[in-house]
Amino acid sequence: MREIVHNQVGQCGNQIGSKFWE
Repeated sequence: MREIVHNQVGQCGNQIGSKFWE
């Protein structure tokens, strides 16, 4: 369960990071 939550948070953070870097 923790891995799934961590994955979701990682994906969200990745998208935010991509937008921020753009």
